[in-house]
Amino acid sequence: MDEAIEAFEAVRGPDTFLHNIMIHGFVDAGLTVDALAVYCAMLMAGACPDCFTFPIIVKCCARLQSLGEGPAAHATVIKLGLEHDVYTGNSLVTFYAKLGLVEDAERVFDGMLREAARQSGILDTDIKARAENATLVKASIPLNHNLA
Repeated sequence: MDEAIEAFEAVRGPDTFLHNIMIHGFVDAGLTVDALAVYCAMLMAGACPDCFTFPIIVKCCARLQSLGEGPAAHATVIKLGLEHDVYTGNSLVTFYAKLGLVEDAERVFDGMLREAARQSGILDTDIKARAENATLVKASIPLNHNLA
């Protein structure tokens, strides 16, 4: 990690992608606290965390059983509108369950189910609309069996 840290620190204004790489590197090396430090530095630098950031950050919080950073990360997830991301949601459910906060885990899971049902309804409506449109288009094409 020493070379990665050196390269990272040499970059002027590292973006979200680079922060995520460093966070993952620290987690892979078993350096959970350092991964959270990079996340905090990311926030301080104004880089915006994304759906690739939060699953690993929440995993770090679960490993550390952190009742401070975990819910704070969850609040940021909601603020950024990422609460319906499957991977982020799953990590939050796991985090709360590992800490014995079953009601919080259920609340996150229920929100994921509601979103999945909403998306399913949207897809169903879209498919029906496309099918109806295809039927209308097909009906409007004159059939000419006498083509030479």
